[in-house]
Amino acid sequence: MRIGRKRAGLLIETSNRQYSCIHFTFQEYLTATFVCKSGDADGMAVVWVAMRRVVTQSRRHEVLRLLISFLEQAES
Repeated sequence: MRIGRKRAGLLIETSNRQYSCIHFTFQEYLTATFVCKSGDADGMAVVWVAMRRVVTQSRRHEVLRLLISFLEQAES
């Protein structure tokens, strides 16, 4: 059985094999995790660039809070 748009859950199918997260809090968590992992892979400059782009957007402040809480490296 294919899970599609008929089922409400954490992810909904928006097109063929493309999914969207309908819970904004989960989107924020995933975004912060992605940026943090990018920093682990490509250096902290990636994290600072991402933060600089959204720091003035109040709707992105939760992502910034989560991201800062994820940072573990001494250089961060």
